[in-house]
Amino acid sequence: MSKHFGTPNESETNSNLDISKCVTSAPSPSGSAIDVFEVRQKDFVKRAALTRDVPDPEQIRLLLLGLVSSCENYFRQLLTELLSACPMCRETCSQVTIKFATATYFSGSNIAQALTDDSVFSSAENIVTETRRLTGINANDFGSVKGALAEFHKVCVIRHATVHSLGDLGGKNAVDLKLSTTQRQMVVLNIDSFQEIADVCVNLVRAYNGNLWKAIVARLNHKEILKFDETQGDEDLFKSIQKVLWNATLISTGTNGDILYKTLCAGKSALGGEGAGAI
Repeated sequence: MSKHFGTPNESETNSNLDISKCVTSAPSPSGSAIDVFEVRQKDFVKRAALTRDVPDPEQIRLLLLGLVSSCENYFRQLLTELLSACPMCRETCSQVTIKFATATYFSGSNIAQALTDDSVFSSAENIVTETRRLTGINANDFGSVKGALAEFHKVCVIRHATVHSLGDLGGKNAVDLKLSTTQRQMVVLNIDSFQEIADVCVNLVRAYNGNLWKAIVARLNHKEILKFDETQGDEDLFKSIQKVLWNATLISTGTNGDILYKTLCAGKSALGGEGAGAI
């Protein structure tokens, strides 16, 4: 090849990635999916607050990626753990096929994780689709969840622009966000806008978690799989689902927690309302 065309950049080098320096053993979740999410969300907000006196939009855009990732992890952990705790969710997934490579990676007691290995939860539409596929429940049937998903869609669009184009919004992104398409737009975040995004994520997780809890328990009760008959097996089933969906602190708090099963058996309360643990 001719050497007379000039050199537009420095020459490449032989560069290899030692992947062992990039990975380590994954720890087990330190609590329920909502517990893990809320701890991470508070940490991201705390880190973002450090930029109040010295604004750093680039740092906050990176924190946005972590925040949305923590939302994705919430849905992945919750839906995976429900398959072990809820017999009707397990039945729904009984005909779902998984790839051999995924099945061999998530072997033994971790096999349920294979069902979400290809799932993407950084999309409001995908959250609804995967929830229906893995639980048989339509998340859009819950008004508060449907509204929260609409707001989360905006977060996903902003996240998409941040990941794929350094914050530049494409034409489709701008249309999705109902912005002007006559001039280019880009994502610029500060602590206040990041807090609003965090609030949207928290609202979605809490609405989804609370309504899914009630839908699952009500469905099991309707099918007489969960009978509230004070037998040990029945109580164990209730508490196994409670452990997956509840904040750990609420389980040990009064009649809204650990003794809820006995209260329901006594016929003194009924499931209802919008928040997790409401009776």
